[in-house]
Amino acid sequence: MQNHALHTAHQIQTSRLSMHYLEMGTGEPLLLIHGWPQTSHCWHKVMPVLAKHFQVIAPDLRGFGESEHSGLPFSRAQLAADIVSLLDALGIDQTHIAGHDWGGMVAFKLALDFPERINKLCLVDCSTTHWPHWAAHGLWAKIPGLSEDFFALGHEAFIRWCFAGEAAVYPDSLTSPFPSQAMPGLHWCSNASLEHYIANLAQPGTQAASVSLYRDALPFYQQDTAGQWHMMSSEDCQSIWQHPGGPFKHPEYRSAICFAPEDLGKHINAPTLYVYTPMLLPKGFDNGEPLPDYKPAGDAYSDSIRAPFSDLRCFGIQSGHFVPEEQSDLLANALIDFLSS
Repeated sequence: MQNHALHTAHQIQTSRLSMHYLEMGTGEPLLLIHGWPQTSHCWHKVMPVLAKHFQVIAPDLRGFGESEHSGLPFSRAQLAADIVSLLDALGIDQTHIAGHDWGGMVAFKLALDFPERINKLCLVDCSTTHWPHWAAHGLWAKIPGLSEDFFALGHEAFIRWCFAGEAAVYPDSLTSPFPSQAMPGLHWCSNASLEHYIANLAQPGTQAASVSLYRDALPFYQQDTAGQWHMMSSEDCQSIWQHPGGPFKHPEYRSAICFAPEDLGKHINAPTLYVYTPMLLPKGFDNGEPLPDYKPAGDAYSDSIRAPFSDLRCFGIQSGHFVPEEQSDLLANALIDFLSS
């Protein structure tokens, strides 16, 4: 156990794996789940505010940060079960849960598979059952070798581009699904945080976990004319990725890409707050301002965010995707208002 000015860091052996987590505050438990390519560190700006009201717990997912790195493939269901094993080890029967990006996808799966463990749920800029059509790195990751080589040789350039807006220069041998041009104006990530995220993705176990997130935990399915979902093979994904006109010109790359057909039609009764940005739900903004009383609808992706929830509230934030660090005060206040109501 290490003591820090803002939190206490712990390592605990659950029934499934050794997990690292940060803890701060007292009160009702609130579990925060990080996204990719991050760790529990992504909550460092939010935790001090939330800890005035809650016992805040922020774990590292399997394969990330200081949690166990097995190098083995995993599914969303396994990641959700990991979180439940942490709750069991801590003696927590029920908790509020908030998750960003992949952390939101894990929280969503947990709410479906273990509804009795959820009090209130908050999802931050994440998918539920469908994948955004424009995010072609989901295709790229399913082609053997591409993502493995990219993370091994290009992880630092990628993190510096993603979090600091630096132009990315990769070895000619690498195939990147991400833009490489500089993004001026990104100033939210401190040098210390940047170095933390570079060191995280430099770990071979985290590189393997990153591949597994997008390959094993994110299987792609497309629907036939009879309404049946069929899993896309790596060869299918490669054919689309390598289309001469680009993947979006491929006739078989349709807008409805589902990664969780087994969860379609299921419902979450826990009160849910969905925090969104223009990246995933641009229709929720007008001239840069969030639309009041907005609820996603009108296309397969938007419908997938609205459909599963019996009690859904939406809150738009004009921000980049990494909301917990880019707009920490707005997010913390939105969480407190929702969880305290």
